[in-house]
Amino acid sequence: MPTCGLGTSRRGIQITRFRGGMRFPRRGDGRMEGERGRRVCSLRSSYEAGSRKDLAGSPDSGSPSQTQTSRSELGLPGGSSPIFGPNWGCDGVPSPPMKDSNPVPWPDSVRRVAFLFAMSAEGLGFAEALGLEDRGRLDPDLASHWFEGRFSPVGDDRPESEIEIAVAFAGTDPTHGVDQIGTVPATLTAYKLLRRFKPDLLVNAGTCGGFHARGGRVGSLYLGAKAFLFHDRRIPLPGFDAFGLGRIPADHPKALLGLLNAEPGVVSTGDSFTPTEAELAFFETEGVHVKDMEAAAVARLAASLQVPFLAVKAVTDLVDRPEPEEESFLRNLERVSAMLQERLHRMLGWF
Repeated sequence: MPTCGLGTSRRGIQITRFRGGMRFPRRGDGRMEGERGRRVCSLRSSYEAGSRKDLAGSPDSGSPSQTQTSRSELGLPGGSSPIFGPNWGCDGVPSPPMKDSNPVPWPDSVRRVAFLFAMSAEGLGFAEALGLEDRGRLDPDLASHWFEGRFSPVGDDRPESEIEIAVAFAGTDPTHGVDQIGTVPATLTAYKLLRRFKPDLLVNAGTCGGFHARGGRVGSLYLGAKAFLFHDRRIPLPGFDAFGLGRIPADHPKALLGLLNAEPGVVSTGDSFTPTEAELAFFETEGVHVKDMEAAAVARLAASLQVPFLAVKAVTDLVDRPEPEEESFLRNLERVSAMLQERLHRMLGWF
């Protein structure tokens, strides 16, 4: 039977303990904020007593099962969570931003720029066009691959105009022989790149899904704005819901919008290519412009290391159009990637 009880930390702060080690801080009067200690314990007990199918309802009947624990029974406001129903977030409403709601300031001078791509098709031509040197693996234990070199604007031979550049890819999966896409390979690669190259600016460039309803078209270019979100980290527990959603602050120099013929856009990241119905609803609620598979994770890492971060995303497919995303993506990848690389080259001249 699931257990839930009180304990005391080394500093004398009371905490609740679940079997498995989950803890929530308690107020000075011994109660969790909003009486959620009892309710969250009830949630965990109900969850362990039955399967996710019991909690979410029977898919055959299309209605909640008799063992389902409702949000009203748990004392949680708003709609249902992703575990219990179609809505997202522990409270059924958008969570607050990170405590430090300001992005890392843009540097006064950019002399070292690191570019991170998920797929070789998106950025290998960019590294080759710049004449960067192939430096091999970023780490002997990882498939991550990188290039390094210098760039000077055409007609400007002054030493102070030179920019040092690094371009990195997550590499090829040794088992499946495909690009290692997703948040985990991207974050590992970004960490190694930041530690080794120590750039003034980290740019996550690549292709993405866009939204016709918000003006997106195949070939549209977006710069990350307002916030980076995670659309598939649904954790309906107090505090963890906001952690899962992310809301990492996003910003960019406004001058780049005109230079690159780009639009500002909210970026949402997940590890699946095709979205669920709950995620489609999330995109509408949050007004998402860009759906990708790495930006929010890399943004969080960059914020932790206090490195200025910029996301530059080019649309290959439209999430809210009838054509399957994978077909549009494969058909447009080469053309859109070439356009993206040209815009990135243009951006280097602006630095």
